[in-house]
This record gives sequence, structure tokens and C-alpha cells, in this order.
Amino acid sequence: MVARHELARRAPYSRRSCWMWPRPCRPIRAILRGDDSIWKYWVANLLCDVEPDVRTALEQDVARICQQPTKSEVAEEVDVAMRNVLFLLENKDPDRGGLG
Repeated sequence: MVARHELARRAPYSRRSCWMWPRPCRPIRAILRGDDSIWKYWVANLLCDVEPDVRTALEQDVARICQQPTKSEVAEEVDVAMRNVLFLLENKDPDRGGLG
């Protein structure tokens, strides 16, 4: 039998995280509004692989980090990583389920 963490490692993030739906935004929003910039960096990278509606729900937090990053967010390059998420939000990338 394959361990649960092994299955999670093999699956793309958007598929393996579907067990969290329909409320993944609450814990993610808490991270984005918190003080841990390293967590924010990893969340930014994961947001590139989730369903477009999740990114849309977090758009205000993503925009805040892009437009007014804190010193620690700049130091950890969270603002740079969030610009990738903002790009997906603005362009509705059809490869990621957007409307193009």
C-alpha cells in the first residue's frame, strides 16, 4: 500500500489539494496576512498551480504584496513570486483553466 504522503508527492498540487476544497482560502489568506515571509514565498509558488478561482479569491492579498511589500517580503523575494500569481490573474492563462 502506498503511503498518503507518497501519493501527494506524485500528484500535481492542484489535484492533491482538492481534499481542501471548497475552503482553501481561509488558511492561505491567514498566511498571506501573517508575518512569515518564507511561508508566503512557498504559498506564492503553489498559487501558480491551483484553480483560477482560488487565485481570484486571494487577489487583494496578492496585489497588496506586489504593490506594498514589507521589508521581509522583499528580502525573501515574496513580491517577485507574487508577481507571477498576479500575471496569471491578469491574463487568465488558458493552460491553467482561465478564460483567455
